[in-house]
Amino acid sequence: MASLWKHKQHGYKITYTLYYIDGTQKEKYRYARKEKKAILIHQDAKRLEVLTLEHRLTHEELVYFLHKKLVDAEEVAKLTSRAQSKHLEDPAGITWEKLQHEYDKHVYSVGSKSTRASYSYKTKPIIEYFKNKGIAPWQVNSPQIIQDYITHRRTQKAVKTGAPITKSTVNKEITALRIMLDYLVRKKILSENPARTGVKRFKEVPARAPRAIHPDDLQIIMHALDNYNGEAAFGYFSEIIYTYIYTGMRRYELLYLQPDNVDLRSGLITVHGKGDKFREIEIHPNLVPHIESVIRKNSNRKGKYFFGRHDTPLMDPNSLYRAFKKFIAKLKLPGWITLHILRHTWTSYLMDSGVPPHKVQQQAGHESITTTMKYTHRVPGSSRAIDTLDYKKYMKKKESATPNEG
Repeated sequence: MASLWKHKQHGYKITYTLYYIDGTQKEKYRYARKEKKAILIHQDAKRLEVLTLEHRLTHEELVYFLHKKLVDAEEVAKLTSRAQSKHLEDPAGITWEKLQHEYDKHVYSVGSKSTRASYSYKTKPIIEYFKNKGIAPWQVNSPQIIQDYITHRRTQKAVKTGAPITKSTVNKEITALRIMLDYLVRKKILSENPARTGVKRFKEVPARAPRAIHPDDLQIIMHALDNYNGEAAFGYFSEIIYTYIYTGMRRYELLYLQPDNVDLRSGLITVHGKGDKFREIEIHPNLVPHIESVIRKNSNRKGKYFFGRHDTPLMDPNSLYRAFKKFIAKLKLPGWITLHILRHTWTSYLMDSGVPPHKVQQQAGHESITTTMKYTHRVPGSSRAIDTLDYKKYMKKKESATPNEG
């Protein structure tokens, strides 16, 4: 049995035996200067000895003992089947920074430019929490550990707004943690992903129908843009917002728009959207002067992107969002009118104008027609459908009909 005794030179010595699956065995020992550490090592060594003797080593236990340096990679192969030990890495070498890198790789491979820019931050509170707790990636091996994190997050408040962390935010973080821990499963460090098998996402409150800007407020915005002489967006603010109003593009789609994708002759803008998919948006006649204004401003510039002709986007999506919020505040318009509301407005007005839903879906870049159909609500200030209902019109037809004469 594993034993512990004092050692003149090294403080304490722990001896134990490994029992291999082929029937052979190996005597091993460890040293520890301090008694407390020696006792902990001895406890682990006793458990390891019993588990190897009875051939009951689980995957997680194998990883644990490898991390504690009670076994090495060569011994792992002898203690388990080849399939069990194949590609098993020392978990100490897999840091939170490594999982961040793996998560970023995943987001880059499946996400849009906007997703790549914003979703890498979803891991920040996860990593901060577990690092502060002294919990290594491989130790996140039970649903309860993750549930403790979720409880912690639900007691926190957002830095910018001071409002409680929403269920939607926590759901995004659970998804991020699932992707991170998937790497440990692939590397055989965890036998299953506890964030997938034992943790449920919150049920989110269904989103209300997207709001559209009232025509009167839209007129105020356009009038202000026509007279705008500020320096926001490096002098491209008016053209950018007009393009947003008349195309309904997402922020990143607009800022990453390339010159070759704007074709006034064909009247089309080719958009590089979500999931690396391309779509075409028709250019409204009222947008043409603003596109021509951008082309004039770009005349002496060379670069990759349409707005500003730089090798990097003119500004990041969040900076554009803040600039628009300041613009709306100066006009004393409702605070709910954000940059993304312009996209909702464009889609709503298209639907209200009688454009077929499938065409709106294509131009808006909606993955599902269900998303498009959320915009079937009435545009503020438009005529009411109910006003066209006239029962009496049908009744008069019936009264004027000539009865059959037998």
